[in-house]
Amino acid sequence: MMELQIYFKRRENMPVPILLAGLGLAAGVIGASEHKSAKETNERAERKVRDAQNMYDDAKESLEKAKADSDQSLHKLGNTKVKALNGSVKQFIRVYDRIKNVQLSESTGLNEISSFKIEDQAVIELKEMSDIYSDSVLSGATGAATGTVIALAASGSLPLVTGTLSIAGSMLALGNVGAAVGYAGAALSTAVSATPLAAVAAPVILFTGISASMKADENLEKARTIYAQAEEACEEMKISETLCKAVADRSEMYDDLLNELNAMFSECTQILDTVIKQKTVQVGNKEIKSDDLSVDELELVAVTRALAGAVKAVIDTPILNGEKLSENALEVYKDTRKCLPKFAGDVQNVKEAKEMSEKAQGFLDDAYKMYGCSRKCLEKAQAELKDALLEFGYTKKNILDNAGKLFLPFYDRINKVQADEILELWKKSDYIIDEQDVRQLKEMINICDSPVPDQMVGIAAGIVIALAAGGFWPVKTGALQTDGDRLRVDNIEMVTGIDGFALAYGASMVPLNWIAIPEVSFDVVSPKMRAKDNYENARRIFSETRAASERMQKSAERCIAIIQMTEKMNGVLVELHELFFECSSMLGALIKKKSKKSGAEIFERGNFSRQELELVAVTKVLAGTIAEIITIPLLNEDGSLSEMMQDIYGRVSQGMPEFRELVETVKSYKLVRKSEAVGLAVNKPVTRQLPDRGKNKDNDRAKKMNRKAILSLVISIISWVGLLTFFVPIIGGIWSLMDGIISLRGRTRHKICAIAGIILSTLVLLLMLCIFGIVLMTM
Repeated sequence: MMELQIYFKRRENMPVPILLAGLGLAAGVIGASEHKSAKETNERAERKVRDAQNMYDDAKESLEKAKADSDQSLHKLGNTKVKALNGSVKQFIRVYDRIKNVQLSESTGLNEISSFKIEDQAVIELKEMSDIYSDSVLSGATGAATGTVIALAASGSLPLVTGTLSIAGSMLALGNVGAAVGYAGAALSTAVSATPLAAVAAPVILFTGISASMKADENLEKARTIYAQAEEACEEMKISETLCKAVADRSEMYDDLLNELNAMFSECTQILDTVIKQKTVQVGNKEIKSDDLSVDELELVAVTRALAGAVKAVIDTPILNGEKLSENALEVYKDTRKCLPKFAGDVQNVKEAKEMSEKAQGFLDDAYKMYGCSRKCLEKAQAELKDALLEFGYTKKNILDNAGKLFLPFYDRINKVQADEILELWKKSDYIIDEQDVRQLKEMINICDSPVPDQMVGIAAGIVIALAAGGFWPVKTGALQTDGDRLRVDNIEMVTGIDGFALAYGASMVPLNWIAIPEVSFDVVSPKMRAKDNYENARRIFSETRAASERMQKSAERCIAIIQMTEKMNGVLVELHELFFECSSMLGALIKKKSKKSGAEIFERGNFSRQELELVAVTKVLAGTIAEIITIPLLNEDGSLSEMMQDIYGRVSQGMPEFRELVETVKSYKLVRKSEAVGLAVNKPVTRQLPDRGKNKDNDRAKKMNRKAILSLVISIISWVGLLTFFVPIIGGIWSLMDGIISLRGRTRHKICAIAGIILSTLVLLLMLCIFGIVLMTM
């Protein structure tokens, strides 16, 4: 306006043409200025619309990302829930039927988590959810599986309660499924229909362009309106985005919580399943009650049921309540999270109890195996020792019996016969028999010949073992003595673990008590006791068993050493017995012959020639050697091998060649005729007398051989009778031939039957072979 006023003042002094020209120019300048202002306004409007568009797009993109994250978190949580339902929950439901009536007392020490204890109705609900979300059911709902998983994550058991999800036959039924704006795909739409997430949608805004036909101010106003709408939409989307982020965060929290719970729940369920299966085998088809379970097992039941309740609470709880986050979900989360340390501690106790039970069982199994192996080894050594001592004892008893009949009756008649120079020449004076040896031998003969009391079954063999291992010691100590004409046995104690009465009685008379098998009690481990106590008891049992096993191994080694020495001494004694009775029989015949001629009862040196003195000396030396072996104990008081016996064995075994040479020399003198030495025919062999068990086996074998011999003859006769057939003669002939040969090799008494059977069966087989050959030739 100032420009126009100045212009009109100047115009008064201007000429008219100049004035007109100036007015035209001014109008052009004004028009150009107004056009420029409209253009700028339109550009501002366009920028405003673009900013609104960008702001809206950014907010929408952020919301979509938040929705995607929320969807992913919900899907992750839903899968975790489904995994729990199809895994540990299903396994628990199977086990629950066996433990539902188990009463839990407060003594279990689980009061802090008792609020999570699951009841029958809750188990039924878990079973329903497990059925709905099982893999087989989900596979039947095309396109809806992911949606139902998200619905489970966001709404918990709400879709089941409201009937949105249910079971129709064996297929999943989806009700009220509508298309939710802003969610892509049928799966997410299904989730929206089952959860209050339908509000999470970007508002729709129409961003129209700036029209050239409209005035600039109108365009600017329109742009401002669009921008305001975009701002309002962005605010709504921010609210939705905040909700989505909160849902995602809450989902992650619940997923972590459920994973921790389910890991503990799965471990406890597996342990409980194993325990219940074992109990089911023990109690059969009966219902498992509290009395059937130990304290640790009751705690396992309590922890597992509490974990089941906690898992169900997490699965049931909805994250959203309408269009807001559920406040109850946060409370459930906090309460459950607060109990996690207690759950973890209780589960650890359950696992440790299970591990201790397994270790205890391992200790017991190893102890049983170790004890059984050592015991079997010792029992085998016991049996072999028993047989060896019996054989050695019977050898001694046979010698005593024969000495009492052959040598001792005429010993007093030659006792005064001295042959010192001969003994000095042979250097055998240490072994010459004396009065003390004869007295001991007579006492031992009286003991062995005395009748055994009827009430002492099996004591006879025990006496033989005592004779073998203790020599004269049981008689000297009074453990064995005669009372009139009957045997009296004092201080008899049954030794636990010894095989048979014989070794038991023998062990009570001689130092063989170390052979006893130590008893280890395995009963202190009980399924009713705590695992920790059982573990400690099992460790102690294992330690005791190892000590017992070592003791039994040492006993077995000592048995083997005694067996070896016993067999050596028995071999030496048997050979000495043969030599001694050859000389005794000759000396007895010589004394009998001289008594008839001279009528003397007591003989002196002058009654014998040089060669006869040699016979007397050799007989006395052999008698003294045998008496020393018989009377000296095989074992010391501590059960170890006697050094005296080992020394005697060494000296006698080295002198055996010289003993044989001396006896052969005396025999070469032919002091008596062979027919006069009647003792040789009766007493020469020292029969190896085995226990009754061996005799019974020999008798059974002899009877068997006799049956086979007779059967061979019978079958051979049947084969001849059955010549009209083809197979009877062949089978019968082979059978008869085999039985006959076996019975002959077994030394049967019916040799004639066996030989006749063999001959007849051979002839029938040859006849059948000839017939078969003729048939082949004629074909």
